[in-house]
Amino acid sequence: MEYATIVPMYRLAIMLLLLTLAACGGQTPTASSLSAANLPTVGELLLAGPSLGQVATVGYLFIDEHGAVLTDALHMRDPPQPLDDLGLWLGDAPTLSNSTAIERSGATQYVIVEARGRLEGPGNFGPAGRYRYRLVDAELFSRVPQTTTIAQLVAEPEAYEGHAIRVRGELMSNADSALLIERIGAGGVPANNARQLKFATPPRDAATIPGMQSSADGRVMYGSVEVVGLWRDGRLYPLALIF
Repeated sequence: MEYATIVPMYRLAIMLLLLTLAACGGQTPTASSLSAANLPTVGELLLAGPSLGQVATVGYLFIDEHGAVLTDALHMRDPPQPLDDLGLWLGDAPTLSNSTAIERSGATQYVIVEARGRLEGPGNFGPAGRYRYRLVDAELFSRVPQTTTIAQLVAEPEAYEGHAIRVRGELMSNADSALLIERIGAGGVPANNARQLKFATPPRDAATIPGMQSSADGRVMYGSVEVVGLWRDGRLYPLALIF
C-alpha cells in the first residue's frame, strides 16, 4: 500500500516540477535575442512594400500623450522622439509583461520590442495622420540591449547574432555607409589597428548629433556615440544614437 501511494505522489511531484521549469523557461521578456535573427525592422518592412495581414517585426515602442507607435528608430533629443515617419501606429498604450524594461524621459516611454500583429493600411493613422500603416491586435515582447564592445563583436560575432546590443565607439558616416571604430585620429582618420564595425545602413540622424565633426570636404561626419541597435550578419543596424 505504501508503494502504491508513494509512486503516484512521486509522479505528481515530477510533473509539477516540469511544469514549473517550462513556465520559467518560457518567460524571457527582458532577453536581448530575437526569436529569429533575420526578423525585419519596421523600416525594412515598410520600405520593402509591405504585404497586409499578419507580420512580425522589431523596432522601438514609443509612447507619449498621443498614444503608441512602433518606430524604426528614435532620435535621442530631450525628450526622445521617433526619428521619422517609418512607423506603425498602435493606438492606445499597450501593456507589456515586463514594464521594468521601459525607459522613461519626462512624459515619454520607450523600449525595443519584437512585435506580431495584423498590418493594415495604407491610410492616415496617429497624430495628424502621420503614419501610413497601423498594427492591430499586436503582441509585444521587450528586448533589452546587451552592452558589449567593438572588440567583443569582432572576436565573437556569432555570439551576438540576432541580439539587441548597446556599443560605444567613434562613428564615421556619409550618405551611403557608416563605420563604428575604436579610435579616430585627427581629421577623422581611423587610428592604426583600430577595430571597426560596419553598419547595415547609415544612421539617418548623424548630422544632428551634438559634437559631431565633418571632414574638410563636408562629406563625412565623425564623432563619439553610443549605438543601440541590432547585430545581424556581422553588421550593426542602428535604432538609436546616444550622445
